[in-house]
Amino acid sequence: MMYGMKIKRMWEDELKPLLCSVGGPGSVIVVTCRSKQVASIMCTVKPHELVFLSEEDSWELFLNKAFSNGVDDQPELVAILRRIVNKCEGLPLALKMMGGLLSSKEKVQEWKAIQESNIRDNDGGKYEVMPILKLSYKHMSSEMKQCFAFCAVFRKDYEMEKDRLMQLWMANGFIQEEGTMDLVHKGEFIFDELVWRSFLQDKKVVVKPAVYDGDTQYETIVCKMHDLMHDLAKDVTDECVCKMHDLKYC
Repeated sequence: MMYGMKIKRMWEDELKPLLCSVGGPGSVIVVTCRSKQVASIMCTVKPHELVFLSEEDSWELFLNKAFSNGVDDQPELVAILRRIVNKCEGLPLALKMMGGLLSSKEKVQEWKAIQESNIRDNDGGKYEVMPILKLSYKHMSSEMKQCFAFCAVFRKDYEMEKDRLMQLWMANGFIQEEGTMDLVHKGEFIFDELVWRSFLQDKKVVVKPAVYDGDTQYETIVCKMHDLMHDLAKDVTDECVCKMHDLKYC
């Protein structure tokens, strides 16, 4: 039997025996992954490697996220930001995350602290961008951290409805009223912040059939999580569970 198959975002090199055990002559498997090790094991032809963003494209993407009004008239700030952008090594997700983080900072000391952070590691593959994601997570409010981590209950690539997500946040007590801001407006604010900082992505308006009436449709806002963001949410959720378990025996 001949087939064509595309596998996205493969991490595990142990899958080679499985893929080689089925299919006849002429079958084609296209694999996309971030790990050079996986690509070298899986490939029968030379891999096509996507290039990272250029220095100027990286700078433009970062600025659009962090300082949409520009920073050319602030030489000290530009020098700091250039060094931060260089640490992202042309990775779009890393640049958007750092841009979202820097957009919430106003003091030179805060920019320097982020510049001096150890946001790169040498593991490569799946975790090459994880230190940057964790740094951005670290700088979120407690409420935002809980709301983000909760998203790990959904499977990867799941399309989450904004209204349902906010209702679940409120039902679990993750968000609290603040001044004149009620729970709904607070949930709206947190959702928008998570999207702006790229913890949630692919926000769009879709039309769906009503659950109890297939003839009725409604508009709703949906979003997804990047697969690495889902891994981060699961990791921080596991850490919270471990800490709560330890506290039980204190």
